[in-house]
Amino acid sequence: MIGGIFPFHRSWETTDMSYMVRPSPLKCVSLDFRSFQFSQSLIFAIEEINNSSSLLPGISLGYKIYDTCGSTAMGVRTALALVNANENSTLHEPCTKPAQVQAIIGETYSSVSMAIAKSIGPFSIPIISHSSTCECLSDKSKYPSFLRTIPSDYYQSRAMAEMVKQFGWTWVGAIRRDDDYAESDWGSAALMAVLQQGLNKELKDELASHDPFLNS
Repeated sequence: MIGGIFPFHRSWETTDMSYMVRPSPLKCVSLDFRSFQFSQSLIFAIEEINNSSSLLPGISLGYKIYDTCGSTAMGVRTALALVNANENSTLHEPCTKPAQVQAIIGETYSSVSMAIAKSIGPFSIPIISHSSTCECLSDKSKYPSFLRTIPSDYYQSRAMAEMVKQFGWTWVGAIRRDDDYAESDWGSAALMAVLQQGLNKELKDELASHDPFLNS
């Protein structure tokens, strides 16, 4: 069984927490079609493996895919439910196969992947991200089971520095999100790589939109 965790929605509606009643379930808004395409790619890959006689012969893979809404809390909750095989099923027929996932594909946002990887790391269940580029996720002491199919920002930041040097720019502005990803990577590694080129700097911290291209 393979688990899939994707932000099918980019954000969620905020509610007034009065601490008098139980908080209502997260209401996701703003559909992210790109994440839907990622999930379809996962389904296609699994079906191709199942239909092949040379790939994993005698083994049939299943999948469970969930929406995190880009929320760190929802991401951790979903990941733990997959690991513990404690999620709710919509099927009327009983499942005769083990429900516990052997690996989790996702998440898109680095900040969510950081929280998930810390939570399920002790269980030694791989989490494989297609989009989380934070250099911090390469630290195996903190994220022992995290893997990815996209290069780290370690390389992107140095490519940016080379581009600035090539064009002879003397002032650089940085726009970043206000989350764990920005604090641990975008606000340090990428910026420092530029500063090492001996340039002047003008750093403007702004809250970027929830566009995944700005947070990947």
